[in-house]
Amino acid sequence: MPVLKQIVDGSSGAFLVGFKVPPVLFFDEAMIPSRSRHNITRQFTKDNPHKWGTKLFMTCCADTAYCLRYVAFHKSLT
Repeated sequence: MPVLKQIVDGSSGAFLVGFKVPPVLFFDEAMIPSRSRHNITRQFTKDNPHKWGTKLFMTCCADTAYCLRYVAFHKSLT
């Protein structure tokens, strides 16, 4: 899990470079499709088109929908 955290933190911080944070933000969730049994962050969601995958929580710009930061959800961290 520490390797995944380093990758997420490094790539998520790169989104903020060169972009001014707007006053209005929105929070969204997304799913990265994955059926691999070796994916430790894989989750099942019954109602989504992609039933298996990694769930992300994202902070986005309300005007442009540009992703400013994201966090991968892992059920053992809750």
